[in-house]
Amino acid sequence: FPNEVPDVYRAAEFIRELKAFEQQGNFPNFMIMLLPNDHTSGTTPGMPTPRAAVADNDLALGQIVEAISQSKFWKETCIFVTEDDPQAGLDHVDGHRTVGLVISPFTRRREVVSTYYSQINMVRTMENILGLPPMNQLDLGAEPMLDCFAETPDYTPYKALINTIPLEEINPSLES
Repeated sequence: FPNEVPDVYRAAEFIRELKAFEQQGNFPNFMIMLLPNDHTSGTTPGMPTPRAAVADNDLALGQIVEAISQSKFWKETCIFVTEDDPQAGLDHVDGHRTVGLVISPFTRRREVVSTYYSQINMVRTMENILGLPPMNQLDLGAEPMLDCFAETPDYTPYKALINTIPLEEINPSLES
């Protein structure tokens, strides 16, 4: 995946398409989106610094959530976010652990759910929401992420925070 393309550009393209979906009155039942710049290009000269790349990734996700939460599709939308790996983020619990977010009017807001879930639990939850049968034994046996959801929806739209780290921050050239 090309880290030369800012994630905020990808977000802007998605938001443009979202507006077209709103005008047409339809929205896909399922979408997958890749925002890869959290991987960073490390200290490669001429590329965004790692902190600028992560800030770009965070801002893009916030912009996407803000746009969806202000759209007419928000009441029936659930966004699942996961990183594809823990990015060397070893912690006191498990080195394989990574971020998992569930964003919807029906999720428990400002809550940290400490239940052990894996990506297969996310898949099972998505299947349940979409009314799809399990694809195999793994998702058949997986528990849906029920404790992430609230009984009463909160339709309050999300407002993305502005970045405090310059997205244009570039790694310097290597000294010879």
